[in-house]
Amino acid sequence: MLKLKCNLRHIMKEKNVTQKELEVRTGIRQAGISELINLKRRAINLEHLETIMNELNIKDASRLFEIVECED
Repeated sequence: MLKLKCNLRHIMKEKNVTQKELEVRTGIRQAGISELINLKRRAINLEHLETIMNELNIKDASRLFEIVECED
């Protein structure tokens, strides 16, 4: 079974950015950022992804998400 994995938490840690700081810098609610990190959202807002990628200088979306195999 394949599963989507979000690497935003790792990228934010690399760049020393907290969820609260990212909220201030992007205008995206901290709760929304947390839901994205934990893949708790039913739909992902592409504008939010673009905003986050621009703010954190992420040039390749595959750094933000990857598909991993799991044993479920």
